[in-house]
Amino acid sequence: MTSAIIKGSDATHRPHGGEPGVTMTEQSAPTRRRGPYAKTKAKRESIIDAALEVFAEAGYYAGSLRDIAAKADISEASIFHHFPNKASLLLAALEKNDQVAYGTIQDPRNIDFLHGVAHLTEELPKKPGHVEMYLRLAAEATAPSHPAHDYIAKRRDADRETLVEIFTRYDREGRYRSTLPYRDAATLLIAVYHGIQLQWLLNTEAVDIPALFRHQLELFVDLDRE
Repeated sequence: MTSAIIKGSDATHRPHGGEPGVTMTEQSAPTRRRGPYAKTKAKRESIIDAALEVFAEAGYYAGSLRDIAAKADISEASIFHHFPNKASLLLAALEKNDQVAYGTIQDPRNIDFLHGVAHLTEELPKKPGHVEMYLRLAAEATAPSHPAHDYIAKRRDADRETLVEIFTRYDREGRYRSTLPYRDAATLLIAVYHGIQLQWLLNTEAVDIPALFRHQLELFVDLDRE
């Protein structure tokens, strides 16, 4: 739901290098210089990170490429070496936002997927910038002319279809509690998920995102029964 809740695992798993029992400091691997590709990729990521900050603070239309360039410590013209236009940078920022915020959710084909979503809400308060960016851009993107409109609309549709599938599986196991049709329940859960985040941004001390979301989730399904 990003913030769509549906995202396959994009988490990076880094193997422990070297021989067993040998620490990294004990290995004598030669130092390799970063090639042009690595430098280009790193610069691209820094531009995306800067865009995340600027779009979170000002939205798409008010967030300027000049501000993004300043945060990335590059010239404005350098942005166009990595992105053809501002809209493409926005889409890259949205994809990065999803990866950072939702990349560790379990495979939605797994019946335990909803446990992953519930756990995710415990992480959201640690990422206020990502929450703010998505909610701001989602509000802007209700306009069909907005460059993120299709991205967010398609993501929301994918969220809904995945939740319908999950609720269907819970129902087969006798764990679906709601009297609502699956699609209506999915739409309501997505609305609650984002609405709680908005309330939290308005008053972080008064709103407990994980507790409120889990309460709503358990009105729909028996989450913990084996």
